Amino acid sequence: MIKTARYDWLDAIRSLAIYLMVIFHLSYDLDLFGHVDIDFAGDPFWLWFPCVIVFLFLLSVGMSLQLAHFPDYRWPSFWRRWIKIAACAIAISIATYFAFPRGWIYFGTLHNIAINSLLCLPFLGRPRLSIIVAIIIIGCELVGVQWPWIELDHSSMDYIPPLPWLAWVLLGIYLQSINFYRFLPKYPSAKLWQTIIWPGKHSLKIYLGHQVALYSLVWAYTLLTQ
Repeated sequence: MIKTARYDWLDAIRSLAIYLMVIFHLSYDLDLFGHVDIDFAGDPFWLWFPCVIVFLFLLSVGMSLQLAHFPDYRWPSFWRRWIKIAACAIAISIATYFAFPRGWIYFGTLHNIAINSLLCLPFLGRPRLSIIVAIIIIGCELVGVQWPWIELDHSSMDYIPPLPWLAWVLLGIYLQSINFYRFLPKYPSAKLWQTIIWPGKHSLKIYLGHQVALYSLVWAYTLLTQ
């Protein structure tokens, strides 16, 4: 039961991130085709919305690393997963370079996950160190510390550098280390709960394919309603 609860709450956090991501990108596509008018660049709500989504994804990365690779590192599994994520990140860069040359993604969410998955390995099984470093990073961000990283001269559609976002991966390691799910309410009936958290079990596939599907649907809807 404990093992099931661990995985279920991890999938729940991923699922919440996916639901919010779909809402955000559907709103973006509807705005792009003129069905709604949203100020993504100026409205604080829409500026913070994607930050919350990335926060949830990175939190789940830290939790899953702690759950899967402590107390024993499972290197074959880790590297298979890491290569898959890195390959997907590179594919996104290539695809967006040709599709959106003025805003192509050179270091987005998946790039961040690939790098921070490596940076966080020494923190597994060290919850105190994880939370201390996370707090230090957040504190530095609040006082305006500038984090050096790759930054090209164009505005990227998705730019998530390793720092300060590493803090949320470390927070995920900490929460999983203290078995955070013990403090959460019991989830609904098994069938309903498994349906709700289903997206979290297939997060990478949905992450890669959802925007193509949403864009196609909104495009088709636009043609039908013109």
